[in-house]
Amino acid sequence: MRKSLLILEVFLLLIALWCLSGCGGSASSNSQSQPTPARVVATVPVGFGPSAVDVNPVTDRIYVVNVDDQPATVSVIDGGTNSLVATVPVGLNPFAVAVNSSTNKIYVSNSGEQSVTVIDGATNSTTTVGVGRQPFGLAVNTATNQVYVANYASQSVTVIDGATNNTTSVATDLGPYFVAVNPVTNKAYVTNTQLSNTVTVIDGTTNQTQTISVGFNPASIAIDTVTNTLYVAGVSHGTYSVDVIDGATLAITSVDTNNPSGAIFGAPAVNAATNKIYVPHQLGSVAVIDGATLNVTSVLAGQAPQSVSVDAGINQVYVVNGYASPTPGTTVTVIDGTTNSTTTLQTGVSPAQAAVNSATHRVYVSNSCGNDMSCPTGTPAQGTVSVIEAAH
Repeated sequence: MRKSLLILEVFLLLIALWCLSGCGGSASSNSQSQPTPARVVATVPVGFGPSAVDVNPVTDRIYVVNVDDQPATVSVIDGGTNSLVATVPVGLNPFAVAVNSSTNKIYVSNSGEQSVTVIDGATNSTTTVGVGRQPFGLAVNTATNQVYVANYASQSVTVIDGATNNTTSVATDLGPYFVAVNPVTNKAYVTNTQLSNTVTVIDGTTNQTQTISVGFNPASIAIDTVTNTLYVAGVSHGTYSVDVIDGATLAITSVDTNNPSGAIFGAPAVNAATNKIYVPHQLGSVAVIDGATLNVTSVLAGQAPQSVSVDAGINQVYVVNGYASPTPGTTVTVIDGTTNSTTTLQTGVSPAQAAVNSATHRVYVSNSCGNDMSCPTGTPAQGTVSVIEAAH
């Protein structure tokens, strides 16, 4: 009997050791559990001088503005196949693009003429809507189907009704440049640049306005819709601070983001899920502002980081480097929002902007010079779009 029990104990011990080692699992199954880092999975040729880019996550289509095409165009990319499916003509000197994913309409501001091109995402047919002089920034309120267009030379914002394309003009201070919308509060915010150094607040219901005095040369706004907080950054060689505005009271707190990596150089971005704000600096870093404490952490990026895009669903941040640097940039810095650790990815030449598809967790980077390293001093080269797949 004792011998039988001893044999049983040895048998059970062997089974336990076998299961601890994987219960027969192969080495390949263990390796598959390792995370895959972010990587460039495709390069899509587009037009000449691609710059602004936006995504419709519902249709998985990407819209890229080609400034140097003659005439100017928007390239439409199918995110499922990473192929170019259409090239749509737009107006003179297109500047910005914004997608209304609820209506499948795409809006392009044409800064060289007094117009916005409206693209029907289902048919790629276009409609032209008249606006003010030198339309630059634009933004869509998907909750109300209203589009706000900053007319730099007209001292106004044109409000487009997305259902009818009828327009209303709202007066601002001098030099309106960038527009951001909070769909939760139905407010639009317009930066009036160094000519005024103010922000115009537009009530989306009445179109009545309020004016806020802010720091020098306010160029862009990022909005945390959860906390109803605005972050206004000036793009200037002498500007190091961000104005934090309470959306309810319009009270302002200035946050010093000064660091060894130079002045603010591009547009900030917000992760509303983590209450973190990311501000690019001229010489190669990103200031990370904690929205709760306003403490600042500096994270190294590449040369001349120009724009920041956030995928809040997976807490990843994408920093486009080198668009306006003396030597063309060729990288995107990926920041892990939890650890602030970074990964550097090679893209095309002079990456300009990036847009995130929050549904597929892919990122689309417009490379204004494609693969041509001599582009900044030569004739325009055909551009490309780098497709980044997030770490998973």
